[in-house]
Amino acid sequence: MTAPVGRVIVPVGRSLTRRPLLQGLPVLLFALILITASGCSEGGGPEEEAPEAALVRTSEAGEDEGEGEEEESNEVTLSAEQVEAAGIKVAAIDEQEVSGTLAAPVRIVPTETATAEVGSLVAGRVTRLFVRDGSSVQRGAPMAEIESLEIGRLKGDYLRAHATVEQTRAAFERQQKLAREEIGAQRTLEEARAAYHTAQADLTALVTQLAALGIDPQSLEEAEGALGANIVVRAPISGVVARREVSLGAFVEPSRDLFEIVNPGAVYADAQVPPDVAATLEAGGTARVRTADGQVYRGTVAAIAPAVDPESRTVPVRIRMENSRGLRPEMYASAEFDVGVAERALAVPAAALEQEGEQAYVYRELAPNAFERVPVRLGAQTTDYAIVLAGLSAGDRIATDGVFYLKSARQKGELGDDD
Repeated sequence: MTAPVGRVIVPVGRSLTRRPLLQGLPVLLFALILITASGCSEGGGPEEEAPEAALVRTSEAGEDEGEGEEEESNEVTLSAEQVEAAGIKVAAIDEQEVSGTLAAPVRIVPTETATAEVGSLVAGRVTRLFVRDGSSVQRGAPMAEIESLEIGRLKGDYLRAHATVEQTRAAFERQQKLAREEIGAQRTLEEARAAYHTAQADLTALVTQLAALGIDPQSLEEAEGALGANIVVRAPISGVVARREVSLGAFVEPSRDLFEIVNPGAVYADAQVPPDVAATLEAGGTARVRTADGQVYRGTVAAIAPAVDPESRTVPVRIRMENSRGLRPEMYASAEFDVGVAERALAVPAAALEQEGEQAYVYRELAPNAFERVPVRLGAQTTDYAIVLAGLSAGDRIATDGVFYLKSARQKGELGDDD
């Protein structure tokens, strides 16, 4: 309650200055006291400054306390239905035997026999096409038919050579018979023998040429086989036609490639690893290749390059895949090599981690369907698990699946508190 405002009452018709000094002194003192009390009641006195300052400090302290209350919550409580719908799984962690693992980028490349460039061995015109881009072919399947004058000439040469062999063989056998009867001359016998052997050599050369072109010489001895000047281009390997560079009626040369066949299942994984790690690897060692969709393929270290790549400053390591179905050339993936000595350590699945910058977190179970977000310090990490150096203890139960849902629920709870 404020003090009443003091007022000085002066009788009408009188003046304070006309009174004697001693007589007016009590009135002046009384007025000064009232004015002072009035000024203090209006908040101008020093006595009011202390409560006002205390009020400001209290307000500031309240703001500090409010800011403390707005710190993000690390606890998430869900219903049993939410946990089941989100697929959240909980498991106790314990020490297990782990080994150092190195992850390195890899490029999927075809093996030496997984690709084939297919062309015609003779010049000619394309009369038929049996495949198109993307067609699956088996080894020996027809791909194109070429009409070539050279084929007609070779067939004719073979038939003439075959006839010459038969003729010279008959002459040689006749001279042998005369020699046994001591009728024929020895010189004539030798000439017949030489002619026969020469004819055999010419025929063998033509058979080799025809076989290289895929023509069975035996079929030429029949009238139908001797006709025509066509040759069929066949697939040298099984696979998929990745490229077709010829059209019907086109004239082709032996130097031109007509098709490319790729066997997508026959691949290597070429990894790039640091030189110090490459020194610990050995040919025949195990490796794993992991694709972007999480598929894991096992393989074996086939070769380790003896020199460092001058551009990447890494060592190329080739992995031979045990089962490469699903891997295609030019895919990118990651390879994992087990390095170091196996030891026991506290490890958590990689799916249980929530990463925020350089800090990692896990959700530890406080009670059924209730979790606490705790920071952890990690050691070595792989694509499967991470070693925990601090933040958890053996036996702690953590969420191993559904971490993304827990993170969303926690952030939604923070937004709700702000509202």
